[in-house]
Parts: sequence; structure tokens; C-alpha cells
Amino acid sequence: VMEAWVKIRGYPVVNQSLKNGKYNLSQEQFLLSGDRTDQLWPIPLTYYDNGSVKSDLFQEKEKDLHSAVPVKLNANFTGFYRSNYDKDTFEKILSHTSGYTSLDLWGILNDSYSLMLAGKMERDTYISVLKRIWDSEEPMVINEMAGQLHSLSLVAPGSNTIGKLVREYCSSHLKRLGEKKKDEPINVSVARSALKAALTTSDKDFAGEQGKKFSSYFELDPDERSSVAVGYAVSGGNFSAIEAAFQNSRTDEDRTRLLSAMGWLQKETYLENALDMIKAGKVKKQDLSRFYLGASASPNSRGFMFSNMDFAMHQLREVFVGSGTPAR
Repeated sequence: VMEAWVKIRGYPVVNQSLKNGKYNLSQEQFLLSGDRTDQLWPIPLTYYDNGSVKSDLFQEKEKDLHSAVPVKLNANFTGFYRSNYDKDTFEKILSHTSGYTSLDLWGILNDSYSLMLAGKMERDTYISVLKRIWDSEEPMVINEMAGQLHSLSLVAPGSNTIGKLVREYCSSHLKRLGEKKKDEPINVSVARSALKAALTTSDKDFAGEQGKKFSSYFELDPDERSSVAVGYAVSGGNFSAIEAAFQNSRTDEDRTRLLSAMGWLQKETYLENALDMIKAGKVKKQDLSRFYLGASASPNSRGFMFSNMDFAMHQLREVFVGSGTPAR
């Protein structure tokens, strides 16, 4: 079994559907392009059946399940494969989310997002998954959902549906979490940061409130600084203030946060100022990508990035070729 997983490129998706009155499993290679191949894997399946975890080696193209009800595949998300269900089967799987572990919920979210990107799940079905898991207070689930919604809001900045989801989800969980508490678990802090990052780029009012804190940037908790810097940039902040904070930074973490925020500045002249700073050698070579990534993520800055793509790519190749960084 191990040899196949080491030598075969990629990984599979296991599909579950109701066929001729029986629940059926099939496997295929998972590709974001949505293409199909004939590749098969010996898959160590785990699944929930009547409240207990069972296992099986699935190495055929397809097989029938010996179960009268659909089973939640990949118990605790321990297997290296995606799980996909037909619409009716998935509805039954989602009806039991209250009994799933945080890893199960995280896995359902992670699979659903990837399946949607690959064209194997409709957008409305994906949104229904979000709604089923919406109230989970598990930090890893919140971090995952906030991250997905953040990415979608940047891909489709004009979508009222996505924008509304981001604002409603992030606002409700931020209100519940409140501000950072002394000695709180780090995963809670990470989840809060993900919520603030998503909301800062999707809600002008929230961005404005965060931006007002920028004058006290170095007095803030480090977990707060990224959203404050981006909030300042998004809400009309100027380059000189971020540059001054950059020059006064004592840590690489702050410098990279501020470089990323520069990519969100709203005036092209400010973006040109940031690029001139890079050209003048005022930024560490290993940190160059932070500005370019920030500007590429910002819908307002993408035109600027396209205009300067040749320079940016040439510079990044010069700095990083031969290292592992381009692959990341």
C-alpha cells in the first residue's frame, strides 16, 4: 500500500452515491482542472457507520457499500483523499454535523471548497455547507471558513453574495470571541486574526475602525497589527506613514506585515512609492514577495501589478531561483 502512495503522483477523491438502491463508492484522481484519469489507489478508507469508526481497503474502481445508510467518509480527516457525495447523500451526511468532531467539520469544509474550485460541487451546495457549519465555535473550523471566505471575496470582489457571507460570518464570531484575553489558547488567537483579516478587506466600516489604530501600531498586540495596517491602507492611508513604521520596525515580522499592507494602498502613486523603495534596495531580498503578494491580492492594485509584472517576476527569479521559495 505504501509503495503506491509514494510512487503515484497526486491523490484521489472517493465518490459516494446511491445506485440501484445501494450506496456505491467510486474513486478517481482529484484534479482542480476537473479532468479525469484512470489512475487508481489502494485507499485505506475510514468511515462512520452507526456511530462507530470502521475501516476498509478500497482499491477497486468502484464497489457497493454494505450499509443501508450513507456513511461519512474519512473519519477525523485522517486519510489523504477527498470525499465527495451526490446531492441527496450529502444532505444526509450534513444532517449529522452536530455529532462530528472538529476534524470532521474542518475536513468537510476543506473538501467542499476544493470540490467547488474543481467544478465538482455547485456554489449553492457549497454555501449550504457553510450554513450547516456556521455556528461551530471550534477555532480550526473558524480559521478554515474565514480563510475560504476571504479568498473567495478577493477572487470575486463584486459578489454581493460572498461579501454578505464574509461580513455576517466574521462579525458574528468576532463579537462572540471579543478581544484577545490573557493566556487564551493560541488557536483562538489565530482564528480571531483570520476573521479580522477577512473582514478588513470586505467591510469598509471595519477597515476604517482598524485603520484608526495605526497611529498606535507598535503598542498593539502583534496578532492585531496585520489587520490594522491593511485597514489603514484600505481606508485611504498614505504611503509615508506606513514607510515610517517600516523604517522604525525592529522585527522582520513587522516589516513583512507592513510591506503586505503597502500592496493595499489605494492610490497608484503610493504603490509606485513602494516599488521605488524596493528598487532602491531598502527592502530585504527575502521579503520582496510580500509587497507583490499584497498588491496581487488587492482588487484595487491588480492593474498596477499587471503593469509591473515583468519587473516583479524578473526580480523574484534573480533572488529566489535555486531556493525552495518559488515552489511555495
